[in-house]
Amino acid sequence: MAMVTLGNKENPGIGGHLSSYASISNLWEVGFNHFFKIDENGIADNIYFQGHSSPGVYSRAYLEGRLTEEHLENFRREVYSEKGLTSYPHPRLMPEFWNHPTVSMGLGPLSAIYQARFNKYLFQRDLIDENDQKV
Repeated sequence: MAMVTLGNKENPGIGGHLSSYASISNLWEVGFNHFFKIDENGIADNIYFQGHSSPGVYSRAYLEGRLTEEHLENFRREVYSEKGLTSYPHPRLMPEFWNHPTVSMGLGPLSAIYQARFNKYLFQRDLIDENDQKV
C-alpha cells in the first residue's frame, strides 16, 4: 500500500490497485509458502498472477531480498528508471521477474488453460520429459 501511495504522491494520477492484493493475499501467501515450487533442474511451476496485484508480489520480493527499496520507489516508472517496476506482469518489461503476461483478468486464466494443454501435447509426443511442473 505504501509503495502505491508514495508513487501517487510523487506523480499524481499514477494509480494502483490497493484492494486487489488485499483480496488475494492469503491465497498467494499459502501458495508461495507451501505450493509454488522450482525443482532441482530449475523447472518452475507456471503461475499466472493477476496483474493488478503486482504491488503485493513486489513487496514480497523486497522482503525476500530480490528487489531493493529503489525498485519500490520506482513503481510504475519503468520508462524513466532502469530500477523501475512495471505495474503489470510482463516478461518483455521485466524478463528476470515475470514469466507470463497477465495484465487483464481474462488473459491470465485463458493463457493458463492453453499452457496446461500445450504441456500435455508436448509430453504425449515425447517432446518434453515428464516433470512435476504445475500450471
